[in-house]
Formats: sequence, C-alpha cells, structure tokens
Amino acid sequence: MHMRTKKWAKPELAVCPYFTDEPETKRGRWRAQFEREQPLYLELGCGKGVSTAAMVKDNPTINYVAVDITCNVLGDTRRNIEKAFDGEPVKNVIIARYDISYIEKVFAPEDRVERIYINFCNPWTKRPKYAKRRLTHPRQLMQYREFLVDGGEIWFKTDDDALFEESLPYFDACGFELRYQTGDLHAAGVTPNYVSEHEMKFTALGVPIKFARFAKKPGKVELDPVRWVMPEAFAKLREDDVVDHFFLTSTHNWLLFFTNKGRVYRLKAYELPEGSRDSKGQHVANLLQFGPDETIQTVLSIPNYEVAKYLVLATRSGKVKKTALAEYDSPRQGGLIAVRLMADENGENADELIGAALCNAEDDIILVSKLGMSLKFQANDEQLRPMGRQTAGVQGMKFREGDELLDMDVVWGDSDKDLFVVTNEGFAKRTAISEYRLQGRNGFGVKAVQLAEGRGSLVGAVIVEEDDQIMAIMKSGKVIRSNVDEVKRTGRTTQGVTFAKPDKNDEIISIARNEEKDDDESAENAENATVDATVNEGTAQSSESAVEAPAETNAESGDGENVEA
Repeated sequence: MHMRTKKWAKPELAVCPYFTDEPETKRGRWRAQFEREQPLYLELGCGKGVSTAAMVKDNPTINYVAVDITCNVLGDTRRNIEKAFDGEPVKNVIIARYDISYIEKVFAPEDRVERIYINFCNPWTKRPKYAKRRLTHPRQLMQYREFLVDGGEIWFKTDDDALFEESLPYFDACGFELRYQTGDLHAAGVTPNYVSEHEMKFTALGVPIKFARFAKKPGKVELDPVRWVMPEAFAKLREDDVVDHFFLTSTHNWLLFFTNKGRVYRLKAYELPEGSRDSKGQHVANLLQFGPDETIQTVLSIPNYEVAKYLVLATRSGKVKKTALAEYDSPRQGGLIAVRLMADENGENADELIGAALCNAEDDIILVSKLGMSLKFQANDEQLRPMGRQTAGVQGMKFREGDELLDMDVVWGDSDKDLFVVTNEGFAKRTAISEYRLQGRNGFGVKAVQLAEGRGSLVGAVIVEEDDQIMAIMKSGKVIRSNVDEVKRTGRTTQGVTFAKPDKNDEIISIARNEEKDDDESAENAENATVDATVNEGTAQSSESAVEAPAETNAESGDGENVEA
C-alpha cells in the first residue's frame, strides 16, 4: 500500500534548521555541521524517529545524523524530535533525506563515523536480485567500512529470523568482528535500548527482537564484490566431473547437443529423465549414441527449426560456418555431421568444434581468443556466405603463436549489449559491444582484455544485457551466480576487476548466462508493494546499488592488425 501523502511534511522540513535535502554536499564536512566537535553516530533508516528522538535527547554529547528516503517519514521524525526537546534548541542531530543505497556519496573517511544503527530494515528475500537491497548486504557493508572508524560499531536490530541469521556471515566476510548477539533483546536486558515504533509493535505481538553488535576490524578487506557461492551446487557430482552447461528449457523444446567431434545430436527435453535438485543425473551416453572420446561442447534449446534462419558454428582453429538451421532437422539417432573438421596426417581430427549459435543475416558475430583478442564481423552473405551442413567453413579469425579460438557468440540486431569475459583466476570485465568495431573476417582482431600476470587465462566470453546474470562454474562443481550490473562497464583494453575468488586448488572452468530473469510483472508489483509498505511503517529503505569493485587497471594496447579476406 502507499503511504498517505502528508502535505505538511515538506513545508515543515523546509524551515527546519537541522534538516537537509542535499546531504551529499556535506560529504567530508559532517563534523563541521554541528555546534560542538563530539562523536558522530549515524542512523540508517530512522523511520518516524521515535527511538531517534529519545536517543538524541538523552545523549547531548553525541552528534547524530538520521537518514531516510521520504519527506513523509522525516516529517514525523522532526515532530517527534521537537516533542522530545519540548521547546529546547536541537543542536546535536541532522535529519537527511537520501537513498541509503548510495551512502558512500554522502559520507567520506574524513567524517569518522563512530557508530551506525541499522534498525528493522527491510529483510528482502535471499534471491540475488533482492538480497543486494538489504542494508546488511556485503555491498552495503563495504560502503560503511569506508567512513566508519577502526573499532567503530554497527548496532543491528531486527524482528526477522532469516535476515538476522543470513546477515551474520555478511559482517564476518566484510571485516567486522561480532562483539555481542542475542535472539531476544528484551529478555537479555541490553541497555541502552531505544525502542522504535516498529519494535513496540513486534514486541507486543510476542516476537523476540534479534540484536547484534559488530566492530570494524582495522586493515583492508579483500572481497569478491560479493558473489556468494550458492549453498549447494546444482548437482552432486561424481569424481572428476564438473558442471559445464547451464540453460533453461521447456519440455517440448528440442535440445541440440554439439560435440567436440563436429557432430550434433538431438532430444526432446521431456526425454531427459527428471531428477531432484541434488541428484547426479544420468550419463548422456545412455541417451545419445556418442562415439569414443566424444564430449559435449555446446547445448542449444530451440522450440522449432524456424526460430532463426541460420546456425553458425566455430572451431578451435578459428574456422566459422553458417548453415541454414533447417538442414539440421533430422530424426537420425546417431547424430549428424554439423561441421567437417580438418584431419591430420594420420586421419585423426586436428580441430574441434567449440561453439554453436543461432543467427540471422543482419546479426554480428564476435570471436574471442584464449589470449584475449577479439574480432567482430557481420553475418551477412558478403562476409559469411551460407554453406552446406557437411562443409568445413572458412577462416573467421587468425592467431599468433600459442593462441586459439576460445568462444564465439552472436550479437542480435542493433542491441546495446556487452561482452563479458572471465579468467580462471576470477577476474572479469564488461565492455559495451559497440566498442568492438566491425572488421573483415580472417583478421587478427583487436584486444578484448588486457591479460596480466597473476590474473589467469580466459575461460569464457558471452554476450550479456545489464539485467542478465552470470553463472561461474568452478572445477569443484560450485556455482557462483552474479548480476551482470555488479561488474561496471569498462574500456576494451582494461584488465577487469575481481569477480570471484576460487578456493585453493580450485578455478573457474566456464561461464554461462542465466536466462532466468526476475522481471515478471507480478514480481515487480509485489516488490513495489513491499517498498511502499516498508516506508509506511517507517522502516529502513534501500534499493539496488553496488559497492565498487576494485578499480580496473587501464593498460593501453593498440588494436591488433586485421587482414581483410
């Protein structure tokens, strides 16, 4: 529900001497805003200010800044403060209207905040899209560390059991020491405790109040701009087995399995045996007639063979081929030749298929090599003419010594998308696809990422949109899911930022784009309703934001040469 608009709130706040609507202008100068130099405390999500007013009145030797997002709420905060002071001048508090998600724009290290209060913030669900909105999410905690003094404390209260339990490891990972915790604040008799309106309501209902104090540990904290490993892997894996493909489908879709030997097999999705979340699954050899040493390289899910005009294939040696998708519509159980691979002097395959994607003539194709080079060219007939199913293709990209093709993807139409690349050591970079100029096929390309010593080698490159999610698959079978927008856009020749930190003897082996999006209208409406309800109760507010990942290092590198075919 929507909070009733209080017409009086803005006019009263406009003449309030301790209210600010532009707190970012005071960044680095907060201590100078008060009459006396004394400890500075910050309350995030003050709500209607019932506890704020009592706290400020009882502690005149402490300066407070109380933050919330709407004037409707802060109007009540002002009135409650005025009531508590009963005509006395108010000198040790400033109430500020601001989005807490971007609090680093309001407070700087020079402000030396000594304590932060987080009371009854919105719990949000643990789903990645929503969890990052929590005021206790690591992305937020890392912001607080920037302006909280060493040894400074965060006092956290909530009625929500799940939020409390899930927040504890957040604090630990972000370099905060747990100094005290209780599952029932009132029974424990903790003092001082300034009771908020929310707290009164839940206590009256018999809900125990959870409370914890955390202190900031000195020193720098290295954090994967928090990509939390999912509690369980998608499946329990057999020894030496790893998850390598992740996609969504429907029961009546065709699943096309492309192998390293250049063949393609197909099944209906409903032909796969259904298993539980943690089951090991069934070996694909029991379902498809694979040959010796044949392994799956790419899986496509399509509703029919009219979903796109062409199928484009790429091999390790840099050959590409465009073939009408309809040519792969065959009932053969033993699979079809998808691309003819080069053979060595012994008649063995000297090449292997590495990628397959749907495309149309108006799309672009981008190739990315293991050593970080890229080449983008149009999929029109001039650059890449259609060929038969059993042909070998043409040279799409040339390589220098030690290099080979890593990934191939298709940029559909004139979309504003990004190229997302990841190394096995956990570094990632996102660059607008528009920064990769169109070139002719059969060139060396241009740099896609600046690979530096200690940052590993590329393991994957995918085309993404800002609201996509990336699944990073570890050698151990662990899967890390992260929102694309948590890695900010950077230039084409930068080194990237920390994406994940594999455990010792572990590494990222592949990445995949999570096609599941939380964008259905009902979810969005529910989200908005939750926000409105939260504001109405005067709880803490937060919205999507990101703690900046470690700044990427620019390493200038000129474009590689390109030889027109």
